[in-house]
Amino acid sequence: MFSTYLKNLLLNWTSRGVAMPAAPTNLHMSLHNGNPTGTGLVADVTTTVRVAGRLSIANTSSWNAIGGTGETRETTNSILLDFGNSAGAVSGQVTHVALWDAASGGNCLEFTPLITPITVLTGTPVSILIGNLKLRLP
Repeated sequence: MFSTYLKNLLLNWTSRGVAMPAAPTNLHMSLHNGNPTGTGLVADVTTTVRVAGRLSIANTSSWNAIGGTGETRETTNSILLDFGNSAGAVSGQVTHVALWDAASGGNCLEFTPLITPITVLTGTPVSILIGNLKLRLP
């Protein structure tokens, strides 16, 4: 799902001719134990899992070709998204991720539920397997 920030960019671009910013070189992924909503800030548990914060992902080499059926367009991750061993336990499960244009602060671009939620205990490896993160536009 597009964030409020990205929705505003697209609407300003299409309806008012406002230029879009340059695409980020890397995306930065946060982890959430609930729906992060349009801001990307709700239920963020990233630093509980990874003290260093968001995971940096190269835009050009981390995603499969865009495909889909009918009007729906989607892509999945083409690499293992590895957060390492968890620094702490997460209440409930990691159910969503959000993608940002900066390692800290910045703008949330998109958020999506995980295909398979992740139970996180202290010291357990936390990763999203190849193909298990789907970015989809209906």
